[in-house]
Amino acid sequence: METLRVHTPVIFTTRVSSKDLTLDTDDNGGMVTIPKDTRFVIHPTMVHLDERNFDRAEEFLPERWVRWENGGWVDRDFEKEKKLADGAASDEAATAATAGGPTTPTPPPPSSLSDKYTKENSHADTISAANPQSFFAFSDGARNCIGRRLAIMEMTIFVAVLFRDMCVDLAEEGYELVKERRFVILAPNTLPIAFWKRDD
Repeated sequence: METLRVHTPVIFTTRVSSKDLTLDTDDNGGMVTIPKDTRFVIHPTMVHLDERNFDRAEEFLPERWVRWENGGWVDRDFEKEKKLADGAASDEAATAATAGGPTTPTPPPPSSLSDKYTKENSHADTISAANPQSFFAFSDGARNCIGRRLAIMEMTIFVAVLFRDMCVDLAEEGYELVKERRFVILAPNTLPIAFWKRDD
């Protein structure tokens, strides 16, 4: 999911409003009205790389979708985590009001990742879970991509089987991926990747 968020293949999609739409544009009560039959363009990458939708949006952080628990990866639940965070914030505000002042911020919990993962992977508890409503790699609504479920299932099986048996890394240190943008984003003709068999 994180690969599709950062490297969304389809650059844009279009929609036509079937009725007048009034949208809340910001936290200050700003409103905009889109008349019926208006054609507009949706740019998924702009949504995916907006800090208002994803913490540290330009960084590749798969941990925004999953977390390490009890020896395995489990999906993160955005709504559940948001409710817990909102409840914790309310409790802290109530405690501060009762005590007559702000409280000292609670330090973040220790990393829930296994010891075999490096500190670079230990930020799952420092970023919020991804909001699935801000993810548009397959578009959304009644006219979303008909192959979405099949594509996700294929990717999941491929990655699981590949990394069960193999280790993968870039073969050239410092290699920078340059994407070709047409109607869809194209990968380069060559990509220097090294594979070697796992020994564990």
